[in-house]
Amino acid sequence: MTWFLVIVGGLVAFLLIQLVMRWLDSPPMLTVADEPFKSLLSDVRTDNGAMRGTYRGHPAIVSFTYEKSRSYLFEVITTIVRMDIPPHITGPFSVSRETVLSNSKRLIGKGDYQTGDVRFDRTFLISSDHPVVLPALLNAAVRKNLLKLNSSAYALSLSNEQFMAELPRPSKFGKAIRNAFETMASIIDDIASPASIRDRLVSSILHDPVAAVRRNCLEALIANVPIDTFIRDVLEKAVKDLSIGVKIAAVRALKGQHLGELERVLKERTKLTDAERLELLSVLNDNRYDIPVRTLIALADQTREMTVVKEILRSCAIPNSDKLYPFLMRYLDQRNAKANTEMIRHLGSVGTAETVEKLYLLGKKSINPFVRRAVQDAIATIQARLGDIERGWLSTAVPAETEGALSIPDGPAAGVLSVAKESKPVRAARKTEKNV
Repeated sequence: MTWFLVIVGGLVAFLLIQLVMRWLDSPPMLTVADEPFKSLLSDVRTDNGAMRGTYRGHPAIVSFTYEKSRSYLFEVITTIVRMDIPPHITGPFSVSRETVLSNSKRLIGKGDYQTGDVRFDRTFLISSDHPVVLPALLNAAVRKNLLKLNSSAYALSLSNEQFMAELPRPSKFGKAIRNAFETMASIIDDIASPASIRDRLVSSILHDPVAAVRRNCLEALIANVPIDTFIRDVLEKAVKDLSIGVKIAAVRALKGQHLGELERVLKERTKLTDAERLELLSVLNDNRYDIPVRTLIALADQTREMTVVKEILRSCAIPNSDKLYPFLMRYLDQRNAKANTEMIRHLGSVGTAETVEKLYLLGKKSINPFVRRAVQDAIATIQARLGDIERGWLSTAVPAETEGALSIPDGPAAGVLSVAKESKPVRAARKTEKNV
């Protein structure tokens, strides 16, 4: 009997210990008096360890994460605030804190939406099925408030359904959490305002402090909104923007108007990047705008980028080739072998008989096989263009080897230019010399 009572007592003690441990492992049910949110939220009620209410008219849920202290009591570590987004917001879209995984995806070319605000884009991962919505919603005020909230929050995410922020524990309530609530409500008020997508984009085009954001908004507007009188006035204002990218997007949308403004930028701004030069030249060339030779020469002096050089050469051929020849001859001896090769090839389309001797001497001095090959191609092209002329030899090839080839001999007649119509008389002449 004694042993039976001992066993039963042991089992009861074991069960009691288990119950106590479970109670210690369970965080306490909250009441409004437990945390200092009563003054912030309206219509507060508790629901399964969380508080529900409204803040400035926005439904909000406040919950907490806990950590067991050394005294086996639970301490609140963070405060999680969730606010509902009004249902009329177009979605889906999401803005969340950047992660190591998303950064690595960018390195392999799998990026998210970029607003153009470098600091914001580095901080947040942005995605949406409606690209026109994001530039409209993420205006300067929203971006600024999200960055501000991010500086005090442990975690942060915004979607078309809910706004969530993980904030410091209530013992550090004070100004930080009050400011967080205010910032979250301000962001929701901004993105839920009744302004249309068009009006939001126009506002950013005209007033956003970041040039790349203004351009992105302008391109989104052009792609998704019909161009009426109002939009045309916006484009006219965008042409006067200090940003080259905004100017280019506006001129493209106006289909050839204000091309002189782009030429002025090429002429007056000497510290352009190669990407800016290339885009400006491309737009002008696509619209067959006649760029002055002096401007092209100045551009050629400012760059060694091959894509820019090719675009300059394309500019020289518009609207005719009159200015291409002096431009090419001026830069025929430049040190950049790639650019030199490209210019030599273009000389084939505009070069004259006088050009051949200079090309020949250049090819003879050069040790670059690509330059030598370009010289041969250019001389052959000149021959094909000029046809029958009686001014010496116009080819680096031996006349007997290529019928009608253009040549320059190294002998006493060097520099004399002519075209041989047939190779047979030349061969006959050689045989006669041998017989003699």
